[in-house]
Amino acid sequence: RLGCAATNSNITLQGWQDNGTNLQSGTSWDRPIGGDGMECFIDWSNSDYMYGTYQYGEIQRSDNGGSFFNGIKNNISEEGEWITPWLQDPVNPQTIYAGYKNVWKSTNRGDNWTKYRVLILLA
Repeated sequence: RLGCAATNSNITLQGWQDNGTNLQSGTSWDRPIGGDGMECFIDWSNSDYMYGTYQYGEIQRSDNGGSFFNGIKNNISEEGEWITPWLQDPVNPQTIYAGYKNVWKSTNRGDNWTKYRVLILLA
């Protein structure tokens, strides 16, 4: 998976199965997250915030442009799928959603999560 910075075209974050998550900044490359790299993205409003995952929904976040990543799964008590779907809200960059057994929502970049009620309409 590939995450590109909207505010800086020289920054990409790539998840590589079996090869971790790689960060390209200009001509420099680094591998800040190990394991099986999965879904990743860079905050569309501020490229200092970067997010990457590895298998079963283990979510990591960097607040400093990729120099250091911390786990932010925090109070999510469920295990995700091999590649756990998740995304950043297109209106509020501090809000992110993650799909485990339930859909979880964070309004503070993953510091805390709540189960998000999803209404499914059947035709």
